[in-house]
Amino acid sequence: MKKDILKDETEELAAGQFLKFYNSTFTTEYCVVEHAEGPDFRCRDSATGAQLLFDVTTASEPPHDPMIRRKMLERTYSHDPRRRPATQDMERALPYYKRNIEQKLLMRYGANCALVVYHLAPIPIGNLEHYLRRLRREIDYTKGQFDKGVWFLHWHDVYRLDKEDAEPAA
Repeated sequence: MKKDILKDETEELAAGQFLKFYNSTFTTEYCVVEHAEGPDFRCRDSATGAQLLFDVTTASEPPHDPMIRRKMLERTYSHDPRRRPATQDMERALPYYKRNIEQKLLMRYGANCALVVYHLAPIPIGNLEHYLRRLRREIDYTKGQFDKGVWFLHWHDVYRLDKEDAEPAA
């Protein structure tokens, strides 16, 4: 099977953002020891030796055209607001998020595992809170075995989906 380099880059960006948040929030020192498939990342806490696994998913597959995908990735992390992507129509993206999250909830990776839902385009904060509430209400997270949580990465904020608060986790 052909390796998808841009998918890997997207997952690595999500992993870096998630681990930065997770380590600062829970006072841990996790770092990636393996980027694979199922789950996407295996991490080890350098202080305790504890293991953390997590899988990364998005609303849908990135565009098939490598040039469009590359530009999307570059714009997402640009510090120049003129280069950032336009806000995404979450009403159209929501069914894809629900489908992907529900499919991931069927996976059985074992203990110490998190699911990271990665969103590339900015959403106005009022709309974001509305869609986070919908994702919390319309999906049964108890079906999954992600004991380290289901997290939504938006821009530079992280929200927990399998809990009720709509505030950023960090």
